[in-house]
Amino acid sequence: MGMIVVRVELRSPAGADAYARMTAGMNRVGFSRTVSREDGTRFKLPTGEFRFAGDASVSLTNARDLAAAAVRGVQGDFGLLAMRVEEWTSVGLKVKVP
Repeated sequence: MGMIVVRVELRSPAGADAYARMTAGMNRVGFSRTVSREDGTRFKLPTGEFRFAGDASVSLTNARDLAAAAVRGVQGDFGLLAMRVEEWTSVGLKVKVP
């Protein structure tokens, strides 16, 4: 089973503070802004993108609902896409230093 990735777009005027509060809320419900390669190298995901780091057996719908509840605590006007990813590759992501 692949990892769950969620992409959130805050609508209306949403500055850096709103995204920081959203990230804190997402972290509290089991999401992370990092993704790891097989060799253990961790990369920081783009703003508004999160990987579910909680229970691997959670359904995509449940992960979406957790994310939506966390985002609603910051701003009610948003768009959210949840997906299950089997493989990934990237270009230009910053390496996350522990």
